[in-house]
Amino acid sequence: MENNKKENQADLMRNKGEISNTSEQLKKFDMPVKNSKKKLSPEQVIRALLLERNWKQSELAEKIGLTRQALNNYLRGFWIFPTSIKIKISQAFGIDSSVIWDLEERK
Repeated sequence: MENNKKENQADLMRNKGEISNTSEQLKKFDMPVKNSKKKLSPEQVIRALLLERNWKQSELAEKIGLTRQALNNYLRGFWIFPTSIKIKISQAFGIDSSVIWDLEERK
């Protein structure tokens, strides 16, 4: 049941054009982001992690002390992520910051 919910959300996000084709290769987010063979942008990784955890942008924004609009400005590249926000995002997801910020192309 939980898997169907994730698939439906991923399909909805794809239909809205909110997920790029590269993120789709995460096999509907069942495979961990870190194991991806493609180089992903921090935005793609964060969006994949949001879907993986069934969180909304507003939930992440609240956890890190931002408004949803401010987080969206960072994700869309209008603003540059300061180090303090990068750390808070990594901590909110409970993952090493290199998963989001320092992804290297995998072979």
